[in-house]
Amino acid sequence: MILAVGAVLVASAAADDAAIPAADNAFTVAPDDWRAIEYPRDIIAGSILDFSGQGLHDAPAGKYGRVIVENGKFVFAGRADRPQRFYGANLCMTANYLDQATCDRLADRFAAIGYNSVRLHHHDNYLASRQYGTVLHAENLNKLDYLFAAMKKRGIYVTTDLFVSRRPRSGELPGVTRQSMKGLMPLADEVLENQMQFSQAWMEHLNPYTGLAWKDDPALGFISIINEDTVYHHIKTRSIRERYLGLFAEYLQANAIEPGSELERTHHLNDFLIQHTVDHYGKMMARLRGFGLRVPLTGQNMWMTVPLSLIRDHFDYVDTHGYWDHPVFLGRGWQLPMRFWGISSMAVELTGEQATRKPARLFPARIYGKPFVTSEIGFCFPNPYRAESGALVGAYGALQDWDGIYKFAYSHSAGRLTEESRVDLFDVATDPVQLLAEKLAILLFLRGDVRAADEKIALLVDARKKIEETGLDEAEHSNSHVFAGFVGQLGTVIVRDDAPSLPAGIKVSFEAQKNDSNEDVALALARGQALGLGGLDMSRKWARSSTGELELNGAEQHFLVTTAKTEAIVTVHGGRLSSGLMTIDNQAGFALLAVSAMDSQPVKDSKRMLFLHVTDVKNSEMKFKTPTIVETWGTPPLLARRGVAEIRLQLTPGDAPSVYAVDLAGKRLGQVNSNFSAAGELSFTSDSFAFAQPCFAYEISR
Repeated sequence: MILAVGAVLVASAAADDAAIPAADNAFTVAPDDWRAIEYPRDIIAGSILDFSGQGLHDAPAGKYGRVIVENGKFVFAGRADRPQRFYGANLCMTANYLDQATCDRLADRFAAIGYNSVRLHHHDNYLASRQYGTVLHAENLNKLDYLFAAMKKRGIYVTTDLFVSRRPRSGELPGVTRQSMKGLMPLADEVLENQMQFSQAWMEHLNPYTGLAWKDDPALGFISIINEDTVYHHIKTRSIRERYLGLFAEYLQANAIEPGSELERTHHLNDFLIQHTVDHYGKMMARLRGFGLRVPLTGQNMWMTVPLSLIRDHFDYVDTHGYWDHPVFLGRGWQLPMRFWGISSMAVELTGEQATRKPARLFPARIYGKPFVTSEIGFCFPNPYRAESGALVGAYGALQDWDGIYKFAYSHSAGRLTEESRVDLFDVATDPVQLLAEKLAILLFLRGDVRAADEKIALLVDARKKIEETGLDEAEHSNSHVFAGFVGQLGTVIVRDDAPSLPAGIKVSFEAQKNDSNEDVALALARGQALGLGGLDMSRKWARSSTGELELNGAEQHFLVTTAKTEAIVTVHGGRLSSGLMTIDNQAGFALLAVSAMDSQPVKDSKRMLFLHVTDVKNSEMKFKTPTIVETWGTPPLLARRGVAEIRLQLTPGDAPSVYAVDLAGKRLGQVNSNFSAAGELSFTSDSFAFAQPCFAYEISR
């Protein structure tokens, strides 16, 4: 029997965090609308799914010099007049340590997917020797060297963290664990020194396959010094908090401060934490610059609260992370059972406690005048709507004119790169839904199919004022402010006595610490002429971008993208929708549908187009205790949910196009019956079960 999930997940009633239902509540659904699908990892060269010829790479990486920051954007030192975006994915753990043949195969695969960057992550514990944490592991270092060179050869830039999860070796730092090491770096000199020695050994190492030290290689784009080391997170740990409070007491005494209330004390503690963290990062950055590491540097890349902007303003660029439907652990961490919301992010983008979660919650984290990167973003399995990430992340990232997006993750192990695997929480290498969503996001963001908004909206964070909250990390940006990012660019401006006037292009500004009403925000955008071709009606949970290209309808749960090179429709429900040239009549639940020109022409004139119709994939033998609680992950083969939609595309009259279903490698499965009118309307039925192998992608050519 196949234990899978279908329409029952759409109901998605919230589960009690503390309650794990009895096993007799487990359910199954008949497999009639689910069919086994093959997932070849490598894309056929020259196929419709091969993006290596889309002009996304200019090999080798680094040919125009190193990445620098100019006028708030990433550029190459030898081509400083042209901003450069990056779109990539994370390689984690053993996926960073491969034999040379697999490195070359993976680099070719990344280029074919369309990635022009890769983030090496959760790599550092493997990179250190077994005996000494500051000495590099020779065999693994050689493997990482070759991976770097393979990516560089294909025009793929590398980013990484200097610390993620490296643990102290036996006797190296008594009393310090992998869990505590990150939080202790700002508090214990010996811990920080250990990390700086490791970083220097790695960055000064000469890569034999490139002939350059890592620190000198222009293919190394930018670096987060310490991953997810947000001070407001670390202070929640009792032992770390006690150390900070001890230093805070000294700070109060040295500055003759006597707080008159608990709230005033909290304000002073926040001031202290900000300054202490800024000083700590200043020391690390000076040390790294001292041995010649010149790449842009950042840190504190977790959470989006207001106070963090006062720290991030001291970095070369801003980085933060965001997840939709990240698992909630009902027992041990990373062990089943796990709870998920099981709902579309479109349903809550404009309403409720989880409003504007992802990707919109990231909008205010950007600081005008600095590049913005999200080095981890993921819409997690088994959410049945996760394909929406391709349209939402790619389109809004482009509208905001972000500088880098990194999917979390491509793979967490070497085995998953080549072996048949069940779908995992995060990994593109195991999930064909995530693969095709990535393809769309790359076209929208990296190829630039969606235009950046000209209209800019600022959230003012006054460094001279106290953060008006009773807690340290509770100063969230208001939902009403975040909503503005669905219309135009949104970002933070730090106000200081020595700060210049607002950056050029700012149409409207709000005080970040003020909770403006939805109505006041919408009115201010209209009065400030920040709407452009767009609009905002929060009562209807509706927003159109100032470019006129993006339209989100939270009430109806659909999203439309209308550009010259790509049109896309994301819908939770059946029914008819139009994005411009494309009209769909969706007959089978949630779907991501998109058409993209794969030549130099707009869609209407294109001779070669990619059409996507993505639904959902689950594992065989997957078991749920409730619609939102996973009990058993299941096994291969993967199961694709059927999708059926009537498609109409208005093209330029002329030769009749041919429509071919293709598999996940881009191989043609067969020709689809279609009609083409004298007026240029192409019509066909997209049925993912029309051929022996389920189909989520099509090639349209004429």
